[in-house]
Amino acid sequence: MDIKASVDGKNIPNLEDYRVQSPLFNFTLPENNILDLPPQTTQAVSDGNWVFLMPLSEGNHTVSFNGSLRNVSNIETNDSGYAFAVPYGWDNNVIYHLTISDSNNGANNSLFSFNQQKTDAQNMPGSKNKTHGDGNSNNGLYLLSESIENRLEKASAILELTSKLPDMEHTSSFSSPFNLSINGIPLYADMEKRQIAKQLLSKYSEDLVSVLFLMPNGTVYMLEPFERQLNLTTSDLSFRDYYKGVINTRDPFLGNVITSASSGLKQAQLAVPIYDSKDNNTLSLKGILAAGLNFETFNEMLQKYISLTNQEEKRIVLVDGNGVKVADSNRGLSSKNESFANLQGFRNAIDGQSGSITETINDTKMIISYHPINAVSNSWTILLIQHKGDAADAAAAAADPIANFSLDNTDLPKQKQ
Repeated sequence: MDIKASVDGKNIPNLEDYRVQSPLFNFTLPENNILDLPPQTTQAVSDGNWVFLMPLSEGNHTVSFNGSLRNVSNIETNDSGYAFAVPYGWDNNVIYHLTISDSNNGANNSLFSFNQQKTDAQNMPGSKNKTHGDGNSNNGLYLLSESIENRLEKASAILELTSKLPDMEHTSSFSSPFNLSINGIPLYADMEKRQIAKQLLSKYSEDLVSVLFLMPNGTVYMLEPFERQLNLTTSDLSFRDYYKGVINTRDPFLGNVITSASSGLKQAQLAVPIYDSKDNNTLSLKGILAAGLNFETFNEMLQKYISLTNQEEKRIVLVDGNGVKVADSNRGLSSKNESFANLQGFRNAIDGQSGSITETINDTKMIISYHPINAVSNSWTILLIQHKGDAADAAAAAADPIANFSLDNTDLPKQKQ
C-alpha cells in the first residue's frame, strides 16, 4: 500500500504514523452491496491514515492526497466460510483547491471555499463541489481532542471485547484460592485469565500498563503484572471512582487521575462490566475488568502535535474531570503533579464549551484555548496555553473575561491500584 499527501506541493512526511482505528461498530449490508458480500448485519472497524492541518494562511492553496493498493483481484474466504472482496488495483487521488479569505480581518472570522478534484487509476471524470464553512482558531484542538477520544474509545473497545471472552465470563468458580497476603489469587491460579491479561499488555502496550479483574463487590481477584498485585495496600477497591462508575452506569467508565501505591506513578483506570452472556435479561454482573492507561502515549501525542504545528512556544495539557493533569507537551513538566481546576477555561470545557479566554497565571497574562474530550462516560479537557503577546492572540480572547489563577502542585489521592 502506498499513501501520499501534500500541501502546496510540499509532501507531508511519516504518514504511516497517523494510522487510527475506530472501535468496533455494527453495520448492515443490503443486497448488491459494494463489497460483493451476502446481505447481513455484521461488525467492522474504520481503519485509515489521517492528518489534520493548522488553519492555512489567507490566499489560494492546493491540498492533495493519494492512496493505492497492489493489484489483487481474487475473492478470498475466511475460516467461517464468508467471502470478502479485495480491491483490484485501487488507486485513489483527491485534490482540493482551497481559497482562504478573511471576511472582516477578525481573528475568528476566516472563511474558506474549495473545489474538489477526484481522479482514479482509470482516469474517470472527477466531480467538483464548492462549499463554505466557518474557520475556527481551535480547529487544531478539536482534531487533537478527536484523536484522544478515539484512543480512549479504542482502549474501551479492547476491554469490552475481552470481557466477552468465555474465559473472562466464566466466574462461577471463583474457586481459585484467594490469598489476603498477596491481595488476590496466586500467580499460577486461574491461568486462563492471567494469560489473557498478559496478552493484552503485550499487544497493546502503547495503551495499557496494567490489567485488573475485580469481583462484583470490588474485591481484587487478579492484577497483572503480578508484582503490582503484591504491592497493593488493600484488596478492597470498591471506593475507587472507576468501580463506582461502572456500578452506577452499568457501562464502561473512565476514571480520573490518582497516584498508584503499587507503582508510585500517576494513573487512570478504564473499567468495563463483565456480564453473564447467558443471562441477558437480568444483566447479572460477574465482575469488572479494568486497565491502567499508558500516560506516556498521551504525552507523546501532545508533544508530536506541538512539534508538527511548529508551536514550541506554546504548551498543551490534557486534564481529567477534576482538572488534574494527565499529560503535558512539555517533557520537563510531564511527570509534575499539577491542577488546572481553577482555570475558567477548564470549567468552560467541562460544561461542554470550546473557545479561548484570557487568564492570569502566576501574574502573567495568558491565552487559554480549551476543548472538551467526552469519552467513556467521563469528560476530560485539552488546554492550549500561550503568552498573550500579539494582536491575533488578543483578538482571539477579546470577548472573554479575564480570570486570575495560580498553578498548584496537586497531592493526588493515593490509589490502591
